[in-house]
Amino acid sequence: MNTTMVNPTYGWFAIVCLVCLLGSPLPAAEPGLPGTIQFSNGDRLEGKISLTPNTAFILHGRTQVWTVALNRIREIRCTPEKEELVRAWRFPEAGQTRKEYYGDPYPIRHLQTTILTGQEILRGHLLTTVLYVEAPDRTRKVILYAKQRGKEGETLVELAYPTSILLHPAADAPERGESTRIPWAGTGGPPAELSALTQPALVRLAGQRNPKTNDYVLPPTLGNRIFLAVKSGAVIHVGWPSATNVALTAQVTNALIQAKDFFDVRDLLGVFRDNASRDDIYALILLSRRGTTTFDGDRTQPWRLSVWRWKCDLTDLRLMLAGRGDFFRGIIALQGESLPQVILSDSLWSISQDDKMCVIKDRNQF
Repeated sequence: MNTTMVNPTYGWFAIVCLVCLLGSPLPAAEPGLPGTIQFSNGDRLEGKISLTPNTAFILHGRTQVWTVALNRIREIRCTPEKEELVRAWRFPEAGQTRKEYYGDPYPIRHLQTTILTGQEILRGHLLTTVLYVEAPDRTRKVILYAKQRGKEGETLVELAYPTSILLHPAADAPERGESTRIPWAGTGGPPAELSALTQPALVRLAGQRNPKTNDYVLPPTLGNRIFLAVKSGAVIHVGWPSATNVALTAQVTNALIQAKDFFDVRDLLGVFRDNASRDDIYALILLSRRGTTTFDGDRTQPWRLSVWRWKCDLTDLRLMLAGRGDFFRGIIALQGESLPQVILSDSLWSISQDDKMCVIKDRNQF
């Protein structure tokens, strides 16, 4: 394993500020590795990923620090540890404890990073690192932080961050950590596609079918709970609790009206509050576009089956959109073609909330 331990006394708090690089010319980067970056706002970026020459990832754990070369990494995942909207304040009167708040609120996010290599899973806080993504049109810069601070008036979802950086391994590369195996024992044949989203970062994990064993394997969930969806033709079964919280659903419905998005139709299918975090709320939404688009051909109207994550401000109970992830995407014709049918499944919900091996026994269990 090509990782190097360094003196932990340097601490993860000694983060080097590289904001000034945002406006500077891109330096020559080392040869890139093909990969895909998922972002918390649902965007994706593909291309050859590289670092500045003679640099590596420096990850600060609780008791040790790792230096990891890019070519040893299979995947990097970032998960929010703490998110909040804060406002500037002052003491209007000397000697008094009363605070006076002013200005628009701004978001702050603390991130934990997990690095998966061929042999290890390393967790900690990442020293600020600059990535270069070489795409066919241009080279983009992506910066990884341990802490983000947004601008006044910015929202948590606008303060986007990379949730997953997947470096496509060679065919003979070792497995990245422990996978989740999902056997398919039904007589109707395997589902066409299987997709999962982790909680809370909503990293998409695509199931890969093993034709020899007729089952599916998900990439490592790293102990995170997941949302699970199975797509067979034009029908999608999603693991989701059947219980309905009327007040919470009304609150999310109102928040959806205020949210800005390219999709002009947002069908709210389910709402789930994570009691473990208290202020994380998830909404299952079928998004579609009825207005004009730039797509050519017969199929011009995109759709997505997504989960949106909201933060609930426990002070005034406002909902703040913090992240989103897509189970599936597609494009249909404006006339004569329907959106996929989405069916909520208690059985798949029980599977997706189990940290043990997932087992889909039969298609009828949906």
